[in-house]
Amino acid sequence: MTISSLKEFSIYSDYCCKRNFLSNDECRALIDLRSKLRIRPGEISANGAVNQEIRKCHIAWIPKHSEHEWIYDKIISFVDKRNKTYFKYDIVGLELLQYTVYDTPDDHYNMHIDGDNKLLDNGYHRKLSFSVQISDPGTYEGSDLELWDRQIAAKEQGAITVFSSFRPHVVTPLRSGTRLAIVGWASGPPFR
Repeated sequence: MTISSLKEFSIYSDYCCKRNFLSNDECRALIDLRSKLRIRPGEISANGAVNQEIRKCHIAWIPKHSEHEWIYDKIISFVDKRNKTYFKYDIVGLELLQYTVYDTPDDHYNMHIDGDNKLLDNGYHRKLSFSVQISDPGTYEGSDLELWDRQIAAKEQGAITVFSSFRPHVVTPLRSGTRLAIVGWASGPPFR
């Protein structure tokens, strides 16, 4: 069973998803944003290391300014509400949103975790990760966000999946087409 086959909002042991988190118009605005961003090879660490055996895709950072305020506000509102209800982590905000592009056959991201208990530059830890599907799933094959329990994250256009950053996950190899997603992290003080 995949997450996307379940009801509109679902909570599981350590992740949740909401279908129709973004409207078609909001997804279109984010798809169009790609042409305005500085897209570059996806890194595997904060020091900018690129290793295409581990991660092969392209990314850009979405700046926090008024033009993009709506997507930051919408995501933090959803993540904060779900955190208070289900995860109950001490979080203080979002890092920069990452625009992620899988558009070449075999683009992928091997099994990894986002919250490896290392302090970020601001002294915080990543606690919650999320992925917002902005592509129509009918436009690509492969490139599934597969969670640690072998569940496939929601693939409907506009869906969001939120999970604990210390949980392993993988993006399976792209077979054809283009998958676009907005990914990011909510961070906070170290776990106690």
